[in-house]
Amino acid sequence: TKANYYRYEADVPITSSTYPYVTFSGALIDDSAGNNDGVVNPGETIDYGVYGKNVGTGTALSVYGLLSEGDTYVTLSVDSSWYGDIAEDDSSLSSPYYTFNVASNCPNAHVVNFTLDFHDVNDSIFTSYPSVTVYAPILTYVDVVVQNDPNANGILDPDETADLVVTIENEGGATASSVTSTLWTSSSYITINDNSGNFGTINPGNQGNNSADPYNVTASATTPTGTVCNFEVEVVSGIYVDTLQFSLVVGKKHYYIWNPDPTPTPGADCHTMLGNLGYSGDYGTTLAPDLTLYQAVLVFVGI
Repeated sequence: TKANYYRYEADVPITSSTYPYVTFSGALIDDSAGNNDGVVNPGETIDYGVYGKNVGTGTALSVYGLLSEGDTYVTLSVDSSWYGDIAEDDSSLSSPYYTFNVASNCPNAHVVNFTLDFHDVNDSIFTSYPSVTVYAPILTYVDVVVQNDPNANGILDPDETADLVVTIENEGGATASSVTSTLWTSSSYITINDNSGNFGTINPGNQGNNSADPYNVTASATTPTGTVCNFEVEVVSGIYVDTLQFSLVVGKKHYYIWNPDPTPTPGADCHTMLGNLGYSGDYGTTLAPDLTLYQAVLVFVGI
């Protein structure tokens, strides 16, 4: 207890000390049919070894277990197992393991809740509620860099061919192994000469790029400078498939808004209006370090 704090509350099982009582005491994850990393992932078939422990008094005789769940992402294929006799304060591992299949579209950090009923020779039922967490990769776009452009200014100019190196991040809870990708665009000004990129393996919380296998694109000579071209990248890692979007400006961006005014509303509004009109540009309260990236600079200094 403490002033201005909620008290802690929980339900706890109360068991008699005069007869056996079997409860869940741990589990083993066998995903050798999947990527064998000991973690439950979407699309995997899991052999689930469960320990039952006798926390009561005397030997629990002829114990077997029945596992059930009501999860839309999980299907049980082996739901019963044998434990035999379990001595007082001793444990036994399920034989065979329970088996369940995880749907390929199961989201990251999804918790699967099971109900496990232990039965003994006297038809006593002891219920436990084990759970497992499913971890999946989540790949997100970070940035794109133009490389090997003819004038080496890091900009895809009209009538240029260059490589595109995209960086992505794994924000999920599982490793994204051997990530491959395909680049697409709806822009009539862009020709994609090499649309495949390999990102390798990206661990959770880390970033990866396709610098070893960049995309290659050509911007038409008729592309108006400052044109925003939209791209999509389909990324694939095993059964994981997602589509990421990014934009790239051909030539110099139209404008940079420098807004040193301490009341920034006019500059910010102008940035929004120009963007809605289809112009490309950036906004900041300090002057951009490289003004050669822009065709014009708009300065809002107040009254």
